[in-house]
Amino acid sequence: MPYRTEWEEPELFLEHKGVKVYRAYKDADADRPLTYWYAIYPGGDTTDEDDASQFDIRECPSYDAKLPARTNLVNAIEQGALLPTGPTWAT
Repeated sequence: MPYRTEWEEPELFLEHKGVKVYRAYKDADADRPLTYWYAIYPGGDTTDEDDASQFDIRECPSYDAKLPARTNLVNAIEQGALLPTGPTWAT
C-alpha cells in the first residue's frame, strides 16, 4: 500500500537571546526525538553526521548531567558557547 511522507517543522525547543534551538530527530522521524541532540537550523537532517547545524549538548564544555537540557542550553548560550550559527565547541 502506498504511503506519503510529508515535511513537518521540527519542534522549537528553546529560544534565548536570539538563539533558536530545535529538536533533532533520529532518522528525521518526527516520532523519534533525540534526547541530547539539537539543531540550530530547522530542517537539519540527523542522518548526516557532518551537519554543522546539529550538536550533542553533552559535548558542551559547561554541560552538567544533573541539570535539565533547557538549563544546559541556556547556560551554553549565556557563556557564548552556543550562537545563532551553531555551537562554538564543535568547530
